[in-house]
Amino acid sequence: MFLKSIRHRIIFLYLTILFLTFTIFGTLLYNTVKKKSYNDINDLLLSKAEGIIDSIEASWEAEKKSLLSLYPVEKNISRLNNINFEKIVRRWLQEKMNDPLLLSIDLNIYNPEGKIIGSTGKLKIKPNIPFNLFSSAENNTPYFADFSIDDGSGELLRVRTLTLAFFEQNRASYLVQVIFPLTQIISFLNHLRLMFLIFLPSVLVFSFIASIILSRVTLNPINEIMNTIHKITAENLKLRIKIPDTKDEVKKLADTFNEMLDRLENAFLTQRVFIEDLTHELKTPLAIMKGEIEVTLKKIRSAEDYESILRSSLEEVNKLIRMCEDMLLLARFEARAVELEKKPVELVDLFQRIIGDMDILAAQKEINLFLEAHEKVTVTGDEIKLRQVFINLLDNALKFTPPGGQVSVRLVRDKSWARIAVADTGIGITPQDLPHVFDRFYHSRQAATEEAGFGLGLAIAKAIVEAHQGKIEVRSELRQGSTFTVFLPL
Repeated sequence: MFLKSIRHRIIFLYLTILFLTFTIFGTLLYNTVKKKSYNDINDLLLSKAEGIIDSIEASWEAEKKSLLSLYPVEKNISRLNNINFEKIVRRWLQEKMNDPLLLSIDLNIYNPEGKIIGSTGKLKIKPNIPFNLFSSAENNTPYFADFSIDDGSGELLRVRTLTLAFFEQNRASYLVQVIFPLTQIISFLNHLRLMFLIFLPSVLVFSFIASIILSRVTLNPINEIMNTIHKITAENLKLRIKIPDTKDEVKKLADTFNEMLDRLENAFLTQRVFIEDLTHELKTPLAIMKGEIEVTLKKIRSAEDYESILRSSLEEVNKLIRMCEDMLLLARFEARAVELEKKPVELVDLFQRIIGDMDILAAQKEINLFLEAHEKVTVTGDEIKLRQVFINLLDNALKFTPPGGQVSVRLVRDKSWARIAVADTGIGITPQDLPHVFDRFYHSRQAATEEAGFGLGLAIAKAIVEAHQGKIEVRSELRQGSTFTVFLPL
């Protein structure tokens, strides 16, 4: 239940990421500091061990010169099990006890049998000499080891040792073991770990409080949007969400909701107008049929009268059927449920056939109907549906053009479009009516004649053209004529 709220999810994810980030960072930092500290200790121990060996060797060389002066026959004096060498080591330790070289460390020196021949004695530690350091001259590598020893007070002291052998005649002549207490390093690492253990919960608590405050501030505009949306109903679609003075996602959300409300308002308005227009269009033929039937039933009529009334009613029924078919076709186009049978259509041939069919109607009204095309233009489309579009446009042009006028079809290439302009010299369309000519059930004031249809033809034509990824435009001047231009992709 807690994570169902987006605010709680944001806080939870934020704290989780923060916890993982600090945990990983703290672990890496702790391990890095620990490794660096122990590497520094290793370097220090190795440096001191090498310094001690060099110092002991210098004392031994001085002793050798003294011995050679007394015993010139022995040219090669070995350190191995040499009592003089052990005396030099002990004397060297006494002399260097307070030397800075031995400061902060303890020192044990062993003979090849592993017996201590000299020690500073600061710490009590058991020897831990690897056997291979005595058995092979090839293993001349420093040997590091950690121990817990009794410091004399009953507490264990953690130390690090470095054991380094000096070889002579492929044997370890003696071995130096340097011992360094890890008290300060361990204390420092413990304090570092404790600091992270205290710091991390403190940061999480502070971040939790801050995230709650920030989430409230951030999501407050969304709460206002939700409150406004709850107030919007079908009767109150003009209410809009207040746009915050920002450029963030909340502003985009508010803009999106307002755009959606605009579309909903237009849809409701269009639906209301559509229902009113449909009711009006249905009312006339139904009223005619009702009136004729009522008159017929008032008295007995002759067979000719009954036949005339039935024919009139049948004509009104056919009008209703045509209107329903047009409405169904328009609805299918708007729902994109019409599948176009597309194929190459040569427009010049198509218009020649259409004009040939409509020449009789134009001749009856003494209207000059002609086609103007200077080249072949081919598009891909549904020929039957395109024919319906242009017959509709030409039929309207002939209806509203007075005798003696002219209707023209001009076909040209316009970049990647085929441009078809159907122009007439008719009564024209008023500026007030021009934006609505493609609306369903639209009837222009100038077109309110007996020849006016249901007002669905141009809406269907527009739907067919747009289904072909084209567009249709209109220009008109009152009493000067109109031009409908169709653009179809080549």
